[in-house]
Amino acid sequence: MWRCKYCGNENGMPYTDRNLKGMLCLEPNCGRFQSMTDEESQLEETHQYESDF
Repeated sequence: MWRCKYCGNENGMPYTDRNLKGMLCLEPNCGRFQSMTDEESQLEETHQYESDF
């Protein structure tokens, strides 16, 4: 399971654009982005993400 290396929060949102691939921390006091390799990203894509937005 993904865990933010800055705050320890386990809620993240996958983010991909033409320059970046990684996870965005959804902790209101953190919100940092962690870039990932393609292999790490494939592992995270197998998890089911839920949002309360």
